[in-house]
Amino acid sequence: MSRPVGGYGEEIDLHSEIQGICEKVKPNVEKKADQKFHTFIPLSFIQQIVAGTNYIIKVYVGHAGADECIHVKVFQALSGNGGKLAVHGHQYPKTKADIITTF
Repeated sequence: MSRPVGGYGEEIDLHSEIQGICEKVKPNVEKKADQKFHTFIPLSFIQQIVAGTNYIIKVYVGHAGADECIHVKVFQALSGNGGKLAVHGHQYPKTKADIITTF
């Protein structure tokens, strides 16, 4: 399925770049969510290419085997702008079955 111009694409399984982004933004996400996540494992994501990239990432944060996730919206600036990352929001709690949607 094609992506509308400027729109988000379909949900994509994890790849190493997203793992690295999650490791970098975890402290900021915890602060914004007012939660401490001992588990923080990205599962999948959607992306939107703009003047940089917007990601919405489904991250598993389950406690004691709970099916608990958070959806995190992250903007990554173009590499010419240092590739800086900024957390632009989150939805919590979510489950593994919840579909990633824009927010």
